[in-house]
Amino acid sequence: MPPSISLGEPKIQTKDLGVAVLDKVKVLNVDEDYRKDTEDGLTLSLQSYLKQGKYFENIYLFNEEIPSKVEFERLQFEFTSYSHKRRIYEWYFPFSMLTLTFYIWFGGTIGIDTMNYDCRLVVRDMKNQVVYEIQKNEITEKSVNFYSSEYMLPKSEEIRTKLISEIMEHYKKRRPR
Repeated sequence: MPPSISLGEPKIQTKDLGVAVLDKVKVLNVDEDYRKDTEDGLTLSLQSYLKQGKYFENIYLFNEEIPSKVEFERLQFEFTSYSHKRRIYEWYFPFSMLTLTFYIWFGGTIGIDTMNYDCRLVVRDMKNQVVYEIQKNEITEKSVNFYSSEYMLPKSEEIRTKLISEIMEHYKKRRPR
């Protein structure tokens, strides 16, 4: 199953950071069959997130024409870890057998979702000099039972949104301008 690429609603910013060019997002540890789709989808999701949040006056994609005489910064996002995995809870079978499946029907844990996202942002100026760099990691485990909203279709939108939001907040505070 391909990894999810959606992001939640951004917090609207009161002051923008000028003009930016968003390079294609790189995802390093995704299966080769899904890598291109994941990178393309994540790039578009990220552009939409940054536009909706009004982080920048204008944000262009790497393949768009940029007007001349416009000063911009180049944003390069790279995910060295991008995974969401589910494993069976080790006590699921013993508890369900021991209780004649009441454990399942009364909301006992069936699986554990582990989400691991490690993202690096490199910001370059127009001379291609690195002006800012940050790397953040988010690892979360969540219990899933028969009644969980994510039982059939796991999603990790919240943790990805939190990670991107924290990276952008950190960048805003420590921006060289």
